[in-house]
Amino acid sequence: MKSISLAYILLLGIVSGACSQATPIPRTQLAQHLEPILSIEKRVDHLKYYTDMLTKLGQINDENTDALKAHHDVYYVYYVAANVQLAGGNVQSYLAHVKLAESELDKMEAILKDNLSKYGESERGSHFPTSEM
Repeated sequence: MKSISLAYILLLGIVSGACSQATPIPRTQLAQHLEPILSIEKRVDHLKYYTDMLTKLGQINDENTDALKAHHDVYYVYYVAANVQLAGGNVQSYLAHVKLAESELDKMEAILKDNLSKYGESERGSHFPTSEM
């Protein structure tokens, strides 16, 4: 956990230095590239919903909670980096960071789907729409 915090602080320092030297992207060009980041934000909201639901049902153990948190922490660093890259006009780097963030969300989704299927198996007749995740 310390290494993630240290990496985050280091990234913020680098990003701050990079932002002070970057020319901002024009608003119209920025708006053209928002869809990937907005899609990620919607997906995170969806994953948070299922995480909250499973937590309230007592269906996420400490190991999975720690794994979800670790993936979310890494996701967030990539998410912030993607936003900074887009604002600076570095579209290719922005898209690369979006892919990295999506990879972390994929790992979170796999953990949640596994917990949902285990819960569904333990509750006879209960079916959760895991295909919607």
